[in-house]
Amino acid sequence: MARKYNKPIIVMEPCKGGNLAFVPEKAEELMKAYNPDASPPSWAIRFAASQEGVMMVLSGMSTVDQVLDNTQYMTDFKPLSDEEYKTVNQVIDIINEDTAIPCTTCRYCVADCPKNIAIPDYFTLYNSAKRAVCDNISSQFVYYMNLTSNHGKASDCIDCKQCEKVCSQHLKITEHLKDVSKTFDAAAPLPTK
Repeated sequence: MARKYNKPIIVMEPCKGGNLAFVPEKAEELMKAYNPDASPPSWAIRFAASQEGVMMVLSGMSTVDQVLDNTQYMTDFKPLSDEEYKTVNQVIDIINEDTAIPCTTCRYCVADCPKNIAIPDYFTLYNSAKRAVCDNISSQFVYYMNLTSNHGKASDCIDCKQCEKVCSQHLKITEHLKDVSKTFDAAAPLPTK
């Protein structure tokens, strides 16, 4: 729409809340093979900045190293080349293969949840558990149990779909919560009397 009406575009969260800062090893190897000096976030930010009509890219940074990295490649900005777009498309395929639930952790879904379910946090833990090299999901389980001390469990979902109405990714959140529940709630210890 912005392009249709010739409005400048500002991109927020080019690294998807940090999700694109830590990509699967296979994807990072592909990017490093093309350009050993380019960080994974640099690819995401340059991709966003290379799109037609984009006047600004707002990238969250939490360390001085991240600031220095961003300013290094954005000071003398060069749009992605055709070869770099081919690499990006391969990386997208690798990331999609490695992500069970493509949640961007925008957190729009949590505001109106009547059961106070930490939806994006549970999805992140679920994705991590699915990526685990072995069947040991103990650390994700511990994080899940810690979160449930202040939030509803995935199994507490009442299927009201308030979350789905505001999901920017149009995810079937209530269905995904059932998968999360099978992974984490089924492994939860029974309460002692």
